[in-house]
Amino acid sequence: MKRCPPAIARAAASIVVLTVVASGADLVCPALGQTSGAPASAVSYAGGDGASFARAILIKGARNESEGVAAERTYVVKFHPDWNPREIDTALMSDNGHDYDLSRFRGRDGAEHVLYFDITEFFGKD
Repeated sequence: MKRCPPAIARAAASIVVLTVVASGADLVCPALGQTSGAPASAVSYAGGDGASFARAILIKGARNESEGVAAERTYVVKFHPDWNPREIDTALMSDNGHDYDLSRFRGRDGAEHVLYFDITEFFGKD
């Protein structure tokens, strides 16, 4: 069984969260919410650009809230590298039978950005 690399543990501890996808290998990384030898889930994104409820980013494959929230941060780091993922204000909202995280970010240029994440698939799962 592999242990969580120190760089990932440090990054997760400072809220810069990375998504780790293990392909058949056991990985134990408490900093990412993994405490068993179970492989990390493969999280993917669907839906729209996150500009509204109707165009929310759908997080697929997260097994619980910890993985889902990590996937939100990973999305920002991957697709909006000019945004500061540490300056996050998140509100839980519901619309049309779906649950959403409305997340606010500040760009490195000071501009505010908002993303809607559809969290229905993993919301409330331990």
